[in-house]
Amino acid sequence: MPINDPFLDPSAAPDLPALRQRVGAAFDAVEQALATVVQARSAPELHWRFSTTSGWYVTAELGRQRLFYLFPRGGDPLVRMVFNAQAVARIVTSGLPPAVKDQLRAARIYPEGTLLELTGGTLTVNVLSELLAIKRAR
Repeated sequence: MPINDPFLDPSAAPDLPALRQRVGAAFDAVEQALATVVQARSAPELHWRFSTTSGWYVTAELGRQRLFYLFPRGGDPLVRMVFNAQAVARIVTSGLPPAVKDQLRAARIYPEGTLLELTGGTLTVNVLSELLAIKRAR
């Protein structure tokens, strides 16, 4: 029996138009934020990945650095970002909204770093752009 949802069908990744349609206006914010980290020789790339629990999702990568994971839940996408300890300290002292900073108190911590999640309420061009700048800072 064929799967009607292209995001759950493991046989082939959806295309970019399907992603845009699924994510809605929030995808514009993602694209605009990604444009802020374009470097002279490279731009962020989107890569499809499949998970048996989540279906198809996208990773944004710049060179060898993974910027974020985008889970295209219909109408309310989820962006997950992982930050090292230095970046978490910069987030705490940044001008980011309290709703973003408050997540750090109960955030899941992995060997790679601290997980921060953005959804419809916090997923804006300004927030994602600032988080990308913090992630890219050396």
